[in-house]
Amino acid sequence: MILVGSLVVLLTLPGLASAEPRFQLRCMSSHIATVDPIVAPGQRSEHQHEFFGNRTTKRSSTYASMLKGATRCSTKDDTAGYWTPTLLRDDGSPVRAQSLLIYYRGESGEHTRPFPKNLRIISHRFAIGPNPANLIVKFPECWSGKRIDSPNHRRHMAFATGKGCPNTHPIRVPAITEVFRYPVSSVEGLRLSSGPFSTGHADFWNTWDQKALTELVARCLNRTSKDCGRIDS
Repeated sequence: MILVGSLVVLLTLPGLASAEPRFQLRCMSSHIATVDPIVAPGQRSEHQHEFFGNRTTKRSSTYASMLKGATRCSTKDDTAGYWTPTLLRDDGSPVRAQSLLIYYRGESGEHTRPFPKNLRIISHRFAIGPNPANLIVKFPECWSGKRIDSPNHRRHMAFATGKGCPNTHPIRVPAITEVFRYPVSSVEGLRLSSGPFSTGHADFWNTWDQKALTELVARCLNRTSKDCGRIDS
């Protein structure tokens, strides 16, 4: 069990207690900026974010510019954008993450499709732990198949239930779990740039090399006998 403010959240790290098909990436922090090209494209955002992966993510970023950007992820093909509110000390100075671990998971017995090009998602399924220096965000794995974004950047996606993806969002895409790892032993006395930890969330912008992502999904998520582990290139 993981404590988020006054809420208790049940969350397990993928691959540690399950045999789900998966692959894993490690991305390093790239930069900190008060921008959010999903929520506030071309503008200053309401709060600061720490960016991982694509080095070029900024307020004026486009799908085309992101594809050309260099990356700080463990494979050069992952030029996607990942970001989350900056972790702050009481004096407002940032606590930069040591790394971001990203688990891409499929579901045994089900076909997983790669994310469509230019898909944008925000997830508020946020938790702290099991290590108190980790902040964890889980993204929905079911897509409506109709839009690559929505007004609140969430309605085009849904979480699977015990019965699989809902009829309204029938297409299973990789389930992403992001684990932000910080060089502190406790989050006591810290906060997020968005406010208290109850405001925690993360953004994902699919600007992968689409051919490479499609091949990884086919090889690692749809062939359940293959354990791809961490992808490095």
